[in-house]
Amino acid sequence: MDDGIPPPLIPDPPGESPQGAETILIPYLLADAPRLQLDFLSRHMALPQAHRDALREWLRGYNTRLLKWIHDNYGPEAVRSADALSRAVGEKINANQKLAQEKVERDLFTRLEEDFKDE
Repeated sequence: MDDGIPPPLIPDPPGESPQGAETILIPYLLADAPRLQLDFLSRHMALPQAHRDALREWLRGYNTRLLKWIHDNYGPEAVRSADALSRAVGEKINANQKLAQEKVERDLFTRLEEDFKDE
């Protein structure tokens, strides 16, 4: 099926590497941050609605494939583990976004104060 949705990042299947099932953790974490960032962008009001809709549609297909692939290759417990990892990565992304927004606001007020001091 070629619908423009790439397959999930494929780590070694369990048993084919010395680490076994743990091989999913690092590749999953690396691949999940961009997926979650796309999810964040799909909700951002600064993007045109058509772009947000396109991102959401792509993510819907990718997420479905990703869950099925994890379940089929690693079992239902891996789906729960992947969900926990995704939640942790998502919380980190949200915390970083909040810190970045706070910095932008501090910098703005600092510049405004400096501008008013000069006048």
